[in-house]
Amino acid sequence: MKEFFNDKNIKSLSIIILGGLVFFLFTQSFVAIADIKIRAKVANASSVLTFRGSAEIEAKPDIVSFNITIRESEKDVAVAQQKMTEKSNKLLALLKEKSVEKKDIQTAGYSTNPRYNYEGEKQVLQGYEASQTIVVKLRDVAKSGEVLSGISALEIAEVNGPIFAVDDEDKLRLEAQAQAIIKAKAEAKITAKNLGIKLGRIVRFNEELNHNFVKPMMMARGVVSSEAMDPVQIEPGSKKVSSVVFVTYEIE
Repeated sequence: MKEFFNDKNIKSLSIIILGGLVFFLFTQSFVAIADIKIRAKVANASSVLTFRGSAEIEAKPDIVSFNITIRESEKDVAVAQQKMTEKSNKLLALLKEKSVEKKDIQTAGYSTNPRYNYEGEKQVLQGYEASQTIVVKLRDVAKSGEVLSGISALEIAEVNGPIFAVDDEDKLRLEAQAQAIIKAKAEAKITAKNLGIKLGRIVRFNEELNHNFVKPMMMARGVVSSEAMDPVQIEPGSKKVSSVVFVTYEIE
């Protein structure tokens, strides 16, 4: 027993006890800091107010796009490609006549594929199909019906569209946001007055955006008939962008 309580063992025991005490205090300090942070969050949460504002901007579309696909089928691949090229050139001439700029005409696809039929279990080559898809953007929406009528006269396989849009949609979004913020600030001012409190700086801002497009009246989507020689009547509808904002103030 006396050997256990020698200087060496007492020193080792003291180190162990001291280490345990330091670890305990270190752990408790972390718990205390976490508790302080939680209390601070609660205090901060109770010293702010959030206000909502909403606004909607409506604008007429100022650009319209069409996806135009030219298809030609022939037994000889070169003949199919030649016919497709001729029709494509006529389309480009029409678009130039309607003042469509080159930058607004894009070839989106070009392909040549064999066509087969089955005779019993045998696959028989019937010919080839050459196709080209061109995306056209019109910056004069009023001309869309006129352009479609011109395309129909060319007996082009299919036209998908119109796809209406606002060219500078960011401007529309920022206008809606600005109006929504004004409304949120006005509500904050009135509420603070009614509550008899003073609001400080803005500490948080959130926004929800919503894009709503009113569908236009249009010619049936798909194949354009050469019988539709009168100008096609198309109503562009309208583009709506709404913004909902949440502005959070400190309470002084």
